[in-house]
This record gives sequence, structure tokens and C-alpha cells, in this order.
Amino acid sequence: MQAELSAVRAAGKLSAATAKAIRGHIQGQTFRLTDGRRLKVLFVAPEGFIMRSAGPNGLDVAPDETMTEHNGHRAADRVHGDQNVYGTPLKQMLKGIAPWLFRHQTGQRANRFSPVHLLNLWIPLQQSTQPLALADRRTVDSATQQVRYALPTDGFLERDAQTQLNDIWLFLHDPNQHWYCDTAMDSGKAYVFDTLGEPHGAATLPGESVAEKYYRRLQALVHAITLGRPGEIGSILDEPLLEEPANTPPTLRSNIQAIRSLIMEAEQSGPDEFAEMDWKARSEAALDRLVRKSLEMRAVAVVF
Repeated sequence: MQAELSAVRAAGKLSAATAKAIRGHIQGQTFRLTDGRRLKVLFVAPEGFIMRSAGPNGLDVAPDETMTEHNGHRAADRVHGDQNVYGTPLKQMLKGIAPWLFRHQTGQRANRFSPVHLLNLWIPLQQSTQPLALADRRTVDSATQQVRYALPTDGFLERDAQTQLNDIWLFLHDPNQHWYCDTAMDSGKAYVFDTLGEPHGAATLPGESVAEKYYRRLQALVHAITLGRPGEIGSILDEPLLEEPANTPPTLRSNIQAIRSLIMEAEQSGPDEFAEMDWKARSEAALDRLVRKSLEMRAVAVVF
């Protein structure tokens, strides 16, 4: 599975065949959770298996890409919970028994007895920017901070008229909420969390505004050098270098420094030298490392 995840990361795309293969690796398996309990995955849904991509500071790195069932999904910049156990499409799919089947905490209503969970299984491929952030639900007041939202799905899912609006949750900000993320996490680990109400979303880290400027600058420089436009090259190289904030996370800091070094290398090299060196390939790799890529899917599991 790691080989397939690595191929998805390199391609920046998730094919239907690869999605099916990854589901096959996970479905039926038992995993140890960080708190010592075990989780057995009973079923991974074909629908809702998506790849998300986003550049630093929320930059759209593929503006011409059309959203499809698996691809073209940007980082979720709104804090949300993916499904309302009392709403569409669970209400239609399970004939109203979803609240009795799945363990959940939904506003003032809850099912604390069922061992069956509807989970979001989230695998980071790389995330030095726009990492997934998860809230400590004990610090979120669902009565005042959790609000209903109907998410249109007709642009990327084939559903009938009754289920085109997906009932989810949005969450209001409160300074007493506690949030967590791991910017160094890769596909060697995954998050599993309650898709019926766990607040989550893409975080913008200190240093991402500087990373965005450098991303745009190096991208423009690669373009100008490729097309042989010395005027544009000179103009880009004349722009002052920037320093990232002191509290920039280590992985992001390293990626920013790599781009700054490539720009300085271009400044010290003549245009004729670029055809004889791997600068362009290294620059494209450095740009790619600033793009958050992740996979997420919906799974039914038993925790014991």
C-alpha cells in the first residue's frame, strides 16, 4: 500500500483503480490505536474517497483542474464535521436507523453504547503547508458553536435529487477551543476520527504567507528560464529575499530555505548554464514539496 500511496503523491492524482486497491488493503484489517484500543475496519465506502491538494497559504496550485469524484478537491478551509447522523444521505441509505447504529454525539443527543463508528480515515502524503487540524471536542460547545450546513454535491457526485445536499456541520470559532496538528506526519501514519462531528479543517501555519510568495516567485522564474525571457528573469531576481517568521515549523522552514537557495543559485548562474544543470528539476521538486497532498475516506469500524 505504501508503494501505491507514494505513486499517488508523485502523480498528484488518485485513479479509480488505485482507490479500489487502497480500500482493499484497509478493509477487514485491525489496527492498534494510540490509546491502546483496537479498531477493526468493516467497510470502506467507495463514495467519499478523495485526494485533497493545496498550496501554501491556501494557494490554488491547479486552478484549471475540474473537481471529480476522486480529484480536484482543495484543502477544506472551513472547520467542519463531515456528516450529520440524522441527515442526508444516512437517513435515506439506512432508513433512519443510523442514530441507533453508530456511536455519536450530536448536539444534545448521543449514542454512547454502540461500538460501531462511522469514521474519517485520513492519510497525509505530505503536509508542510495546510496540515489537517483536529479539535479537542471537550473544548467545543456543540450547543452554541456547532451549526447545520447543507453541502451541495452535484458538482462531483452522482446522486438523485433527494440526496444532492449533504447534511454536515460547521463550527464557530471560540478562543477556548484547543486545536492540534502534526506538520511532519506522512503516510506512515493516519488519523481516524469521528466523521459524525469531530471539528477539523486545514490550518494555515506561521510562514505560509512567505512560502506562498516564494512559490509564486520560483514558479515564475522556472517559466521565464524555460521560455528564455531574460527581461523577466532579471526582474524576478531583483526582488528582495524574504525571511520566514521565527515560529515557522521546522519542515516548512526547511522547504522555504530550499526555494530561497534555488533562487540565489539562479542569480549566481548565467542563463546558458541552466541547460547543463538539474536546476529546473530540483526547482519543480521544491515547489511540489510545498503542496499539501492527502487522501481521505469514510469507513465503518468497530472499536474494542
